[in-house]
Amino acid sequence: MLDIPLRLVEQVFPSADFAISGEAWRSNLPALCNELGRIAQTLIDAVKPSLPNRVFSESKQELLGSHTAAIVVSEFRLRPQSGYYTKTSQLVPSPENPGGPHATGIEITFSLCRGYPAQHAIRHPWLAMEFSVWGVRERACFHEFFVDQRRFVEKLILLKKFQFSTACVFDNVDRVRGAGAFKQLDLYY
Repeated sequence: MLDIPLRLVEQVFPSADFAISGEAWRSNLPALCNELGRIAQTLIDAVKPSLPNRVFSESKQELLGSHTAAIVVSEFRLRPQSGYYTKTSQLVPSPENPGGPHATGIEITFSLCRGYPAQHAIRHPWLAMEFSVWGVRERACFHEFFVDQRRFVEKLILLKKFQFSTACVFDNVDRVRGAGAFKQLDLYY
């Protein structure tokens, strides 16, 4: 399932070729966005039976593409419906609100990324998944969830090799960089 879009990205934007013309980018972007949308829908269909209906009824699905050539070709984002921002006195995020922030409070993002030449090798196309919690209110709510469901969160994070990052430096988290995502999350809170 994942090899089709990755091969397509490599075919239209070869990893060995960093420069891409604006015309090549614009003409190939719709097909790549559609491929990512197809993958995201397959993944959502797979997890839907395991999650409460409100996760999807209270979420907005967005398929985003960069207007200019970039490493991230396309993103599929699952975030709160716009009414959530109104209720919490926040701006609706971009691109729905062109003047709004990129931060969505909480989101799951699937990104289709193109390859590029690196210093000693070639980085081939990849698909990334990111769970983000942005904002004071959302971090506080996630902390409450983390405390209540600590063992569940730990088991979920330990299933795969996840990475943890923050927008700010926290000395206690930085000291254990190699300790794993759950340990870093625990120290963060």
